[in-house]
Amino acid sequence: MSFIGKFKKYYSGKNMIIRYILILFILLIIILQFIRPRWVASPTNLIWWAPVYNQVSSDLNFAWESVPMVWKYIFNQERFDREFLLTKLNDAQFVLTYKRIWLYWDYISSKLKKSDIPQDFQYLPMIESYLKETVVSSAWAAGIRQLMPWTASKYGLVVNEFIDQRYDPFLSTDATVLYLKDLYSIFNNRTLVLAAYNRWEYGLLSDMQNQSQSWYYDLYLNNETYRFVFRALAMKYLMENKYSYFDSALLGGQYSFPTTKTISVWAIEDFKIRCKDNWYSYLEIKQLNPWIRKNSLPQWNRKIKVFKN
Repeated sequence: MSFIGKFKKYYSGKNMIIRYILILFILLIIILQFIRPRWVASPTNLIWWAPVYNQVSSDLNFAWESVPMVWKYIFNQERFDREFLLTKLNDAQFVLTYKRIWLYWDYISSKLKKSDIPQDFQYLPMIESYLKETVVSSAWAAGIRQLMPWTASKYGLVVNEFIDQRYDPFLSTDATVLYLKDLYSIFNNRTLVLAAYNRWEYGLLSDMQNQSQSWYYDLYLNNETYRFVFRALAMKYLMENKYSYFDSALLGGQYSFPTTKTISVWAIEDFKIRCKDNWYSYLEIKQLNPWIRKNSLPQWNRKIKVFKN
């Protein structure tokens, strides 16, 4: 029997309609594999984002200092869009930052308020470290505040091979508040203060003098400082409008500190042995006291945290 004859025999009879439907269904599935409609959400499909600046409007500001977006400052639109998109597209990091906020929010907010520092500076540790207290940069800046060793020492923190209080989120916040106050006394402008925190005050002053400029948005800066203020602006905008860009179920609940107590120690030769003798775990000591950098402590009256029974 010829091929045509076999074809007619196979596709005739009472099951013909069912066979045709089955073939059409298979063809439809194959076609859909190669066609991706524009409305399908995708991390790489940024059509629906553009232009981000139009969503934000002209009210963008840091510490009540407006961000210029027109005339010769038109490139600021792209600068903001870039940091907004990079922050938003890093969903996992943003969600973790949001969940960590309440570990430190009340303390940071109260310290800023007492020192007359605008609340927008609460976003500083979010862009510096995503509120992770054990972060260390390639330049040896450390802690949620990413303080350099000499800056930390200048503002009263102990930094040595055994103890590094930059890793204490509360003590480092105290030091940072003092530093921000000094920076404002130098620059008398909150945006420049934010930039100087990243650039170092003498570096920023040198840039300002060399370029004869006194405003952040008129300065040509190194790439990190050039982007730093806009990273803070993007974080601020996303945190204030998080439910417009993230599902509440994705954000979930926020972290909270466990119940702890403080004990006094004088000198410890071996933390692991001390933990074993006193029914503590070495893990809890390191988690609750990240400022302890070695397995021992030199003689001095120190307060360390442990879990409360």
